[in-house]
Amino acid sequence: HRAKGRAQLAALPALQGRLLDAAAACVRVGGVVTYSVCTPRAEEGDDVLAAFLQRHAGRFELERIEAAALRPFAAPRERWGGDVLQTWTHRHELDSHYAARLRRVT
Repeated sequence: HRAKGRAQLAALPALQGRLLDAAAACVRVGGVVTYSVCTPRAEEGDDVLAAFLQRHAGRFELERIEAAALRPFAAPRERWGGDVLQTWTHRHELDSHYAARLRRVT
């Protein structure tokens, strides 16, 4: 994001929502889509996820992170019944990252 201006940053969540919708349209019942971005910005993480889950109410569920290797990076999102993977540069000595695994249920 360092090279992007405010207008470009402001446009990213809408673009990411459209990309997630397009990917979701290709997923069969029982399949998964992963939404993943390299940013600490809530506007591109939880906000995009919340809008997606609202648009696709009842069709997708946020999964829990069960893998032991990923548990240190799991961030519970009880309001959606699952976890997101979230890394922080200052906490994990990794780039900031956000990921949500969504299973199509209907």
